[in-house]
Amino acid sequence: MTCAPGGRGATTDTDIALRAEGASFVLREGELCYYAEEDAISALWQGMRFPMSSCVSGWVMQNGAPAIVDDIALDPRIPLDVYRPTFVRSMAMVPVNARAPLGALGSYWGSARAATAYELTLLQALADGAALAMETIALRERADDTQARLTELEAATRELEERHRALADSQRQNDSLNELLAHDLRSPAAGILLTATARLRDRDIPERDRRRWKRVLCSRLDDGGASPSAGRGLGLTFCKLAVEAHGGTIQVRDNEGRGSCFSVLLPA
Repeated sequence: MTCAPGGRGATTDTDIALRAEGASFVLREGELCYYAEEDAISALWQGMRFPMSSCVSGWVMQNGAPAIVDDIALDPRIPLDVYRPTFVRSMAMVPVNARAPLGALGSYWGSARAATAYELTLLQALADGAALAMETIALRERADDTQARLTELEAATRELEERHRALADSQRQNDSLNELLAHDLRSPAAGILLTATARLRDRDIPERDRRRWKRVLCSRLDDGGASPSAGRGLGLTFCKLAVEAHGGTIQVRDNEGRGSCFSVLLPA
């Protein structure tokens, strides 16, 4: 038996098991009864919607109890105008999930008769099976939604972790830069090392200048310029920027074995 919300399997099984001439599977839609599926010797109400207050299926869902109608002409719950064009003369209907009805399952006969206790028990068993199938589908849908949400949360968590790492890296870089700036302001001579190294990498530098910058580099290294306390060259750069801002220049010359001599020339 297929007990999906469409209810086709449930209605067919009802016909076979109860030897009924028709069956319908009704779903609750707010205050309406939706006749979702039917299997009968002639058309009933498939696809139609009725107020819960004006049909037997609505009464069953509102009360969470079965309804047995021996003769539709004698039961006040029956909307005769709706039933008169059909073959139905008696019926039985039970709730799908009696504790919180999701719908109703009905069985119909073309003659006036009372459903037996056995028939009613079997009809309720079929309805309970449909309820279980519907609840299983609902649980699967909720599980799928939960899994999708977990996937979204995991992706968001990974994104936050990546942002945190990027911020941490940026902070470390800022800290390192601040440390370099503070150190080089205290040790401007370290800029000489950086300048000498940069000039020596220049392939077009004249040989005379190359020898001079080599002496500068060697003299600074001999003086401990490569020690951990050495700067990174920003001090000399600051000096150069300041002098050029005043229209001057900085010159360097060999100081005859005693290092190098830097001269600052400013306009008068």
